[in-house]
Amino acid sequence: MGSCPEPLCPEADSATAFPCVPALIRSRERYASDFDILVLVSDRKLAEPHYWDRATDRLRWDKAIATPVGLIAHGAREVNNYLAEGQFFFADILREGIVLYELDERPLAQPKALGPGDALKAAREHFDRQHSSAQRFLELSRMAISRNWDNHAAFLLHQAVEAAYPALLLTLTNHSPPSHNLTFLRGLAEDRDRRLVEAWPREQHRHTVWFKVLNKAYVKARYSRHFEVSKEALYWLMERANVLLRLVECICREHLAILEGEAVKQRGKK
Repeated sequence: MGSCPEPLCPEADSATAFPCVPALIRSRERYASDFDILVLVSDRKLAEPHYWDRATDRLRWDKAIATPVGLIAHGAREVNNYLAEGQFFFADILREGIVLYELDERPLAQPKALGPGDALKAAREHFDRQHSSAQRFLELSRMAISRNWDNHAAFLLHQAVEAAYPALLLTLTNHSPPSHNLTFLRGLAEDRDRRLVEAWPREQHRHTVWFKVLNKAYVKARYSRHFEVSKEALYWLMERANVLLRLVECICREHLAILEGEAVKQRGKK
């Protein structure tokens, strides 16, 4: 893990043409301590997920890697733009991250500090859009369950949870990585507020299995003839998704209230 080996990134095997610049890692506490790696590439096209599927699979399944690792890839210019826009997610990584491997020593842009008014406006727009989207998907999944459309219900529940986590991440950090991986999104969100852990109990094996079923539902519930989900699992997943949305709303509204207070203070100084 101390370098960016070619087997993980076969398309970037030419350091001159496709340098990996730099990989930043940030640790965080969860149920099992794990890491996130941000890989910056010279060309945004090389950040597309299919270039990193092999690396992601290896990090996830290699038995020699005991600590869970999440991988996010972005183009360096894209990240510089995010920093210039004041996105807290990348500013935090720039401030707290550790460089693991570096072929291009050009520094990243200095993060712009958003004014209180702009921060409030952006956060409120993110929350209103994403949380309402999550609520609609949850309502649709409830209808699907009532009509015994179990696979559709599982897919819609996946979409509800997939919308809920970005609602929190965007509201709190102004950034959420585009991902359908609920385990990955859950980890990022729980890193921001540990109260979210309550949404998904891990003590019972069946609950862990049911969350994995939900995570697979984005693809398999639609396309696999072998995908199955029990009514018991669906009802439990529905219940926990409701808990998640309530927690997300509570945390986001707390954050919005803080931002509003800061914006009021800023206006009072003018």
